[in-house]
Amino acid sequence: MGVFSSCLKDDSLILNPDKGVNVVEFANPAQIASPASAVLPLYTFAYDIVPSVTLPLTVSYSGPEATAPQDITVKFAIDETMLDKYNEDQETEFTLIDPAVYTLPTTELVIKKGESKASTTITFNPTKFDLEASYALPLKITSVSSSVISGNFGSIIIGVNAKNKWDGRYKVVAGTFKDVPNAAWSIFNPDGYEYYIQTTGAKTVALYDPTYFGDYIQVFRTSPTGVSGYGSFSPVFTFDENNNITSIVNFYGQPAPANGRSAAINPAGQNKFIKGTPGVAGAQFQASWTLFQPGTTVRSTSDYTFEYIGPR
Repeated sequence: MGVFSSCLKDDSLILNPDKGVNVVEFANPAQIASPASAVLPLYTFAYDIVPSVTLPLTVSYSGPEATAPQDITVKFAIDETMLDKYNEDQETEFTLIDPAVYTLPTTELVIKKGESKASTTITFNPTKFDLEASYALPLKITSVSSSVISGNFGSIIIGVNAKNKWDGRYKVVAGTFKDVPNAAWSIFNPDGYEYYIQTTGAKTVALYDPTYFGDYIQVFRTSPTGVSGYGSFSPVFTFDENNNITSIVNFYGQPAPANGRSAAINPAGQNKFIKGTPGVAGAQFQASWTLFQPGTTVRSTSDYTFEYIGPR
């Protein structure tokens, strides 16, 4: 058992060591949200409902050479077939983002000689988002005037949502946690530890630890002073319009490719908002889930009550 922290992509991870040459790729705009087994890397963003937000989009000359030896023209395009492929692979329901809700000023960038990156800015208008939609922008580098296109990050998917009503900063105010092989392990600070409950879709949110690991992970105590978390595991809660939790799955996949971990809702728990209104300070919801590792072997059970603090 070990803790997991997703690493931001860097040159050492994307360079093909057999070729030993630089590649042109999309620079990592955020932490990768898709499982390692996914056919394409997915990055997700959730925005407040305001008229204008921006997202930098960067292409990079990555590898053993620090900078480009000459100007490199990079052309890219929106490729809806990539999105279809991702949805089929991951059983997701992303829809191609409506051109009326975003602006992409160019699909051609030049990495100047002596530099390693070139950028443009995507502008979104979340006030025009369909709040029931999970938008995505599938981007593919189609040509480069020099070097080669990365096989790993030459194509990416950018998932975009307005923050749903369950999104925010929450503190744990009550709960139980039991790790079956390690009876001494316990819930971490059930009297105020803060998590982010982050939008991952129109009706889904995932548990994110902003303090210890800066990752999607469930934190627990292994001793009076020891802190740990399950690698490749974090619960994703699906809500209905009545604020009931209808499903709990693992953020990293069902099961996670790395270790076979999966999640399931425990119907014995309340699994709903038990106090107040989502998005209002003091509102509380309870969630109860089981971690399986792998197959149907129960690794742990959890039952938490989260109280809304405010927006993240």
